[in-house]
Amino acid sequence: MDLTSLIIFLLVGLVAGWLAGSGWSKSYWGQTMTRQVVAWHRMVDAIFTWVEDLPISAESVNRLRRTLDDARVISYARKDPVDPIS
Repeated sequence: MDLTSLIIFLLVGLVAGWLAGSGWSKSYWGQTMTRQVVAWHRMVDAIFTWVEDLPISAESVNRLRRTLDDARVISYARKDPVDPIS
């Protein structure tokens, strides 16, 4: 095998390894993120179920709604890149 063939062989192997690693990484992180999202959904469902059973006045609910609306308006105005809503 001459030097040119060896270099081509090594480059092809490098690209194949990079593609395999990329595929594995995408699969691994996709599964990990899915598990996290499912866990968070379960926690949020449990919290909301608990909150729904609490005796809360209508005024408290309205105050919460106004506070959340104000927070959303502020985040829209800032165009915060961390905020997934904007």
